[in-house]
Amino acid sequence: MVGLVIGVIFSASMGSTSGEINSLATVSIVDIYRRYVARDKSDGHYLVASRLLTVFWGCFAIAFAALGARGFGALIERVNIVGSLFMAASSVFSCSPSFANTSGARPRFGEYWRVK
Repeated sequence: MVGLVIGVIFSASMGSTSGEINSLATVSIVDIYRRYVARDKSDGHYLVASRLLTVFWGCFAIAFAALGARGFGALIERVNIVGSLFMAASSVFSCSPSFANTSGARPRFGEYWRVK
């Protein structure tokens, strides 16, 4: 019974990791590769590029984990450090449309903060 539980834990971990790596590859293809690198290519081309990016993100994850094994602290600390590099930019991009008045309408938060 213990072996079955350990097998289920490993299976769930591998499935979660596979989903994360494939979603990173998909975002890379759709948002970066298709938009800026290779426009108007065939679906087969994007499929090969997606598989190569899946291998890249898998190697990146292995390298990131190997660095952590050398004593750079807990995994959650490293994830927080890397995530904090992107949080400020994503906060600015998600909040800035609230203050922009490009449609001629009244600003969303203007009545509270007197933004003109």
